[in-house]
Amino acid sequence: MIHHFRTILGLAVALGLGYVVAHVLLPWTIRRVLKLLGREIRLSPIWRRRLQRFRSIRRGYWAFVAITSAFTSSLFLEFYINDQALLIVYKGKWASPAFRQWADLWLPWDVPHFLPANEWGLEHEGPIKYREYQRYCNEPGAFAERIRSAEKMLEDSRTRFAEMEEPKLPPEPVRPESDDPFDLELYETDRLVWDAEKAKLADKIREYEFRRDDLVEQAALVETLRGNESAFEGGQAWVLLPVYPYGPGESLLDLAGRPPHPPLTE
Repeated sequence: MIHHFRTILGLAVALGLGYVVAHVLLPWTIRRVLKLLGREIRLSPIWRRRLQRFRSIRRGYWAFVAITSAFTSSLFLEFYINDQALLIVYKGKWASPAFRQWADLWLPWDVPHFLPANEWGLEHEGPIKYREYQRYCNEPGAFAERIRSAEKMLEDSRTRFAEMEEPKLPPEPVRPESDDPFDLELYETDRLVWDAEKAKLADKIREYEFRRDDLVEQAALVETLRGNESAFEGGQAWVLLPVYPYGPGESLLDLAGRPPHPPLTE
């Protein structure tokens, strides 16, 4: 019920802002610009009577007002329906990804709106999931739960890595200093055997090195999360989302239950 009320209230605010822009700010701006240019809009008596006649047809007039207000509101759709945040704040710095996205749509040059998550208190370099970010800011213990999940993944990775046996190549054959044909033939044979063993162990070596590097990276990510916990728990991080915080290309099929899902189901 609260979600539906918030949606209706948001639509009403959007239409109200569209009305203000289309029927208050835009006419006022046009009159001011013309006044600065030394011009003035003067309607003839015929046009005045036509406007009065149009306003007297209340159904048509208010339909015109509703349509122009809705059209004007649609020009700012990124601020109502978007998976980007209207405002995000972290340790004193702030940004508006939704405004940047809107500006990138209307301005002739590129306006980057991607924010890497590791610059806003999270551990990875990918995009921020703002609904999840809002939960970390608003729910006590939510960020600590993320840390515990990362610690469990780290512990599981350590266990799997400890069970692995490090693949080791035998010493690489050394070319003999003499030109004795027997020594050279023996070296070539040893070299072929060593190359075959190296090719055989190549996949195991790559897997071992990958898991080792991944373990180091996971440990660093956990330390990053632990260092950022105080910002989320202490109110130094918060985010403001649009009325409908979902993007047009976002799939809701990963939500629990059977589709179709009601709006704002989280």
